[in-house]
Amino acid sequence: MTACSRLVALDQVVPGMILSDALRDEQGNLLLPQGETVTEGVLNALRRRGVETIPVWYEADAEPPCEEQIGGERERMRQRLAALFRRCGTDGANGIALKYVTWHRLGKNA
Repeated sequence: MTACSRLVALDQVVPGMILSDALRDEQGNLLLPQGETVTEGVLNALRRRGVETIPVWYEADAEPPCEEQIGGERERMRQRLAALFRRCGTDGANGIALKYVTWHRLGKNA
């Protein structure tokens, strides 16, 4: 398989894709470095900034990720967050921190 770069509309980008080039705003400020892995939080931030397309790597002969793969990535992230917060409990500030980190990584509907 050959890795290629292409511009993808933000609404077609899924978490786990990797930026093929640095992403900059209209003034040339760095938003995301080349090689950054896209998360749900990154997608939400880019939407708020009005970004419409981003350059990502893809395998030339690969199928786009299916819902099962996306769901698997979300579950992996949930397990990772549970491991990171395992000793914190879910009361007070710790619960709020976990809630916001989960929203950042997986979106508010997760």
